[in-house]
Amino acid sequence: MGDLPVLAKQVGSPGALDNMYAISHVRYMPEDKEMADWRRLFTQYYPGETMSIYHLLGVASAQVVVEALNQAGKDLTRDSFVKAMDKIDFKSTIYPGAIVCTVTDHQCHKHAAFVQLVDGRISTVATTSLPK
Repeated sequence: MGDLPVLAKQVGSPGALDNMYAISHVRYMPEDKEMADWRRLFTQYYPGETMSIYHLLGVASAQVVVEALNQAGKDLTRDSFVKAMDKIDFKSTIYPGAIVCTVTDHQCHKHAAFVQLVDGRISTVATTSLPK
């Protein structure tokens, strides 16, 4: 249910989602001003396509990998990458909170956004961290 406008079309009943909230892995939606640079790049490389929340999930994941690669350094090895991921504490421009991994905890994404459909677009209502 990450893409509420699509769900609303599939339901086909006006107002059916008016009081519905969903949980999202991303804080911002493709139409949000915070995603303007990503929309521009997406449109440049995929003209005629519509950017969705699923594209943002890919960008956010890539941001984490790039941060780990940077932390691993120029002499990149599998081991240096794993060590970098094992201590990453990174705030992406898309996720609702920091991605924090440790050697003993690889459940690194512990934040969620609550979203609602408002006037046909997804709106972030709140963000929260998951219990430890």
